[in-house]
Amino acid sequence: MVQLYGGAALADIAISPSQALVDVSRIRQVPDTQEVFIIEDQSLTSNTSKWDQSVIFDLLERVELDEYDAAIGMHLEDIAEGATNHFVEAVATKTGEPAHLSYFCVENPRRDRREPDLPGAVVTMVALIRLARVATDVLITMNVPVASEAAMGAVAESEAYKKFRDISGSYTIHDWELFG
Repeated sequence: MVQLYGGAALADIAISPSQALVDVSRIRQVPDTQEVFIIEDQSLTSNTSKWDQSVIFDLLERVELDEYDAAIGMHLEDIAEGATNHFVEAVATKTGEPAHLSYFCVENPRRDRREPDLPGAVVTMVALIRLARVATDVLITMNVPVASEAAMGAVAESEAYKKFRDISGSYTIHDWELFG
């Protein structure tokens, strides 16, 4: 289990022996409402984990919309303009509220076609946990670089999605004082 927000929340970010979990706050400043991690693939030999992945936990002001699609849509506007949300499922979390899992794919605009080792697109998986009692939306995102946007079709069956599902389902709050 990884401690978030000084131990006020926890999540299980399981990694393989060839991976390392890097706390980005040790590299650069991260806002107080976020926890950011890189899942660094140290082998970089398999096709499924050719590039590093990232996981972000973000505490956001709860949007005043009851429908999941509308609420996640407002949050997605801040992440990627024009992203189309693909709802996958709702999973139970240890907070007592479900995490609604979705994903979208964005072509890598920085990719120079002459550099074949760069990812062609990034699949972003998004979990929204709505905590009404503390007027907070918890947004968990996992960014998975892929060779092309065509890879998006297999997201729900991928190992990365299974890992993301486990991370989202393991999200636990131990100290509700985190929310003020």
